[in-house]
Amino acid sequence: MEMEDAALSAFAVFFSHSPSFLDSQVRMQQQLGRNNAASLFGVHEIPCDNQIRNLLDPVLPETLYPVMAEMGDTLYQQGDLAGFRSINDTLRITLDGTDFFSSEKISCARCRETRLKNGRVLHRHMAVTPVLVAPGQANALPLPPEFVQPQDGQDKQDCEWAASARWLAR
Repeated sequence: MEMEDAALSAFAVFFSHSPSFLDSQVRMQQQLGRNNAASLFGVHEIPCDNQIRNLLDPVLPETLYPVMAEMGDTLYQQGDLAGFRSINDTLRITLDGTDFFSSEKISCARCRETRLKNGRVLHRHMAVTPVLVAPGQANALPLPPEFVQPQDGQDKQDCEWAASARWLAR
């Protein structure tokens, strides 16, 4: 299984209304001899969910930041950000905190720990997700997130406020 197929398959899921996009692509391949994952996204071999996780989980999200920066530079150079300009030619950015993983059993060094009333510990992955927005603009442009995770030399747990401050300082 190629890393490229795993990444493209994970990305392709966002373009489907099917709860199990990859399963539907396997069925389509069996029934019709072709599938949208290959024709639209160039996927050579459709991976299962576990294969995607095994290949992509070790990749640090920060690996994608240069790609996102290059995309932003291209949009700027082509004038595609004009519709996002606001008062005094500024850009509006909204920040939102989100949990994207939680478990009482699975954890890693990047987890934030929450002690529950029942005494159990909930291990969570959280992020502040900035987005470029504008009134009347149907589209929004995601910007690189800042993760809520343990910080070197800090005794206190990280939080959305601190992650937001780090993002703004970048």
